[in-house]
Amino acid sequence: MREPSSIERIEIVRLEETSKYDVFSEKTLATVEDADSFLKGFKSLKCRIYYTAPKGVHSGETVIKFVYTNDEYEFVGMYGSAYNTTVGGFVNYRGYCYFEKEEFTSFIERYIN
Repeated sequence: MREPSSIERIEIVRLEETSKYDVFSEKTLATVEDADSFLKGFKSLKCRIYYTAPKGVHSGETVIKFVYTNDEYEFVGMYGSAYNTTVGGFVNYRGYCYFEKEEFTSFIERYIN
């Protein structure tokens, strides 16, 4: 995640498969109203570092979408992340951080309901 000041909005989205590899359609489940509170909670989530091939994000997963002021965005899922930049395009991989399933799911469900 980039600097909080560069975040334009935060959404909770469900990724759906398309006919193209690593291209997802999105269903927006919620738009976060209080970004500061959300970011505080997000930063408190436990994350484990595993030095394996990162999973990235996948179809059927509910993820956090950070949209930045330059229209670039990042998906953060339970087992990895992905980003889209104006220069590099979409990359379904970002680091080795894996969130604990129950904690991550509980956190994002608070914003959906």
